[in-house]
Amino acid sequence: MATSLPLRSALASNLRTHEEPHMSADRILDAFPHNPTTDWNKNEEFFNFTRGRYVCNETVEVALRQVRFDMNELARIAARAIGSQRCVTVEKYPDGTFNKAFLMTMEDGKEVVAKVPTRNAGQAHFTTASEVATMEFTRTVLKNPVPKVLDWSSRTEINTVGAEYIIMEKVNGIPLQDVWLRLNMEEKLEIIKSIGSCQKNWLRANFSQFGSLYFTQDLEHGHGVSYTDAHGSEVTDDRFSIGPSVGRHSTDSGRAEISFDRGPWSNVEEYVLAVGNREATCIEKMKQLPKSPMALPGPYAPTRAKRLAALKINSQLAKYMLPTDPSLLSSNIWHSDLHAENILVNPDNPTEIAGIIDWQSIQLVPLYENAGVPPFLNYDGPEVKGTERPAWPDTSEMDGVAKASAGTLWVQMLLVACYRKWISVRIPALYRALEFRDTTFHNLLICPHNFLLDGESFYRWTVANELEQCWPSVPRFETYGSPAFPIKISAEERKQIEDDHEAVIKGVSYLRDLQGRTGLNLMSSSGLVCHSDYEYLKEILREEKQIALRDFATTEEERKLVEEGWPFDD
Repeated sequence: MATSLPLRSALASNLRTHEEPHMSADRILDAFPHNPTTDWNKNEEFFNFTRGRYVCNETVEVALRQVRFDMNELARIAARAIGSQRCVTVEKYPDGTFNKAFLMTMEDGKEVVAKVPTRNAGQAHFTTASEVATMEFTRTVLKNPVPKVLDWSSRTEINTVGAEYIIMEKVNGIPLQDVWLRLNMEEKLEIIKSIGSCQKNWLRANFSQFGSLYFTQDLEHGHGVSYTDAHGSEVTDDRFSIGPSVGRHSTDSGRAEISFDRGPWSNVEEYVLAVGNREATCIEKMKQLPKSPMALPGPYAPTRAKRLAALKINSQLAKYMLPTDPSLLSSNIWHSDLHAENILVNPDNPTEIAGIIDWQSIQLVPLYENAGVPPFLNYDGPEVKGTERPAWPDTSEMDGVAKASAGTLWVQMLLVACYRKWISVRIPALYRALEFRDTTFHNLLICPHNFLLDGESFYRWTVANELEQCWPSVPRFETYGSPAFPIKISAEERKQIEDDHEAVIKGVSYLRDLQGRTGLNLMSSSGLVCHSDYEYLKEILREEKQIALRDFATTEEERKLVEEGWPFDD
């Protein structure tokens, strides 16, 4: 059972998106009267989803993000946690994908952030309990700038709030996204180095298992955690234990309700096998398979049989794909969502990182899965490889606008090259993991993680057209005795694989083109849009559906697939 931090000092994350926006004190103080008898429960906006509307399956998406609890009690506990008499104002941050967060101001001016997970956040108890323990370890052992938790509960059935909650200190910082565009090149490079230093700290603790981190007392069979520190010494810490994974692939798309092996796992082979078994179990047990966010249904018709067939192939091949470099298989705490809203910086010195937030759903997985360019450096354009400075584009025939865009893109690519160069020198294991991500072998290891939704046709095509040709070069070819290629593919199967691959490409291309025409990010967050754009975009999507039926539904079966699989109908 979770207790307040006089008993165990723990950390907490804030909202997955839009955490801790900069707010003026006057506006916060004007939000509610300074009245100790204020009934916070009368404000329905606290409990409802108000950030925007969903063009995909809105009724379900909104319901998942509505949560009812006793805000009066949460405010009382928050005041007690920070040593104040009472809370005088509560202001809700913009809704996150998996949480609601509130800024609470006390009568003495102290501030805290209170966070309540929504129904889609993950498994009850485990998600919150792991989040707090992960942040405590990251703050106290790895010495990262993370908010300190003041009080929390992962047991709705025994607390007085009626929901899981985390109450944490408010970081004195602003989101990096608020200042990034104003920073000069030197300042941006300093931030890249600071984030790299944080990542280097994460690699200081190599755990002996894979799963997620908890306080020992929050697990039924917790028995302490073992890890190797930066000096190569074995460390045992009885405060923490590794337990079931709370990663998003263990909970999203209906997986939270399915029973399967969530870990922990003693070695990477067990972990990789469990991933495939998880997807197979969910595909077999779910009454209806979730829709793919990546491709329009119709050109390609996914089936349980095709997905299970791909998983059977994966069960035969996965062990050969694993890298032989042991450093790429290390189990570490890793924040994989370092976008510019989750990095808080000192407003007076924006190159100084004041806090890293959003530690929900962190899992301990092999480094080859975690390695990647931090999302705050993402851009639309050619991918940077290696560590060399990207070539300056030929702008001789461009107009002024095009030249400016080309220059901006070049700077974005240069920043990624600088990140890659920095880690190649300071964190060589991470750079080797980053290089491994560019291989067919990495793709074949990662693709099965989401076969419940999609990817099986790409996987089978890659096995048939790439892996078979380069089989002797797979990482563990010699480890397992240089065997013959273990997958037999008939001419008929090859024809079906090619047809399916072409159909998927057609469906993916259509959805990407639709995204370009509408400006919607249709491949994530279920098409969240602002309130003012909703009706306009829904009308456009109704028209697009008729175009899709005209272009892709040449038979009654195809028409049925498009009708039933069109993702933008409620």
